[in-house]
Amino acid sequence: MKDIFMFCENNPECVCDDLCCQECSKNKDCDHRCPNIRLKERVYSDKDYHAQLLDDLAERTDNWLIAVAAERIRKEAGER
Repeated sequence: MKDIFMFCENNPECVCDDLCCQECSKNKDCDHRCPNIRLKERVYSDKDYHAQLLDDLAERTDNWLIAVAAERIRKEAGER
């Protein structure tokens, strides 16, 4: 899967010296990664979580195309 770069939120506990968590060499062992990066890690590591986020978005926005995308993700994840 292609890695999408996400910018960090301003986190006062960050130890990355003005770098985003994605670019920081300390990010693997850091307990203070920003919420955006934590979400990204969960989405990339858990296919069902990704589909569930899309289901929730589809329901909130009443968008059938997003619901179809969630089902396609589930189907692809099950076939591999």
